[in-house]
Amino acid sequence: MEPAIVRDPEIMHGIPVFRGTRVPVQTLFDYLEGGETLADFLEGFPTVPKQLALQAIDERGSVADVSSFRSRFSPDCPRNSETNRLKLGVD
Repeated sequence: MEPAIVRDPEIMHGIPVFRGTRVPVQTLFDYLEGGETLADFLEGFPTVPKQLALQAIDERGSVADVSSFRSRFSPDCPRNSETNRLKLGVD
């Protein structure tokens, strides 16, 4: 599987973006940390497919300190649990 998050000095000066777009990945996390849902983000950035956004959440969690993002979720539930999918606004 191709990574959802890419860095290329020719795209947005190397800022991590969603693969195939110029949308910075940080924008998604800013939405979520600000209380918006994944659906809100996807409505505002229609060039980012839902599965790509979900993949980026998984990748970001494995490579960066996202404690402030994770703190919004129940500590005893995996990030892909039904409870957390509902908190993200995912069907």
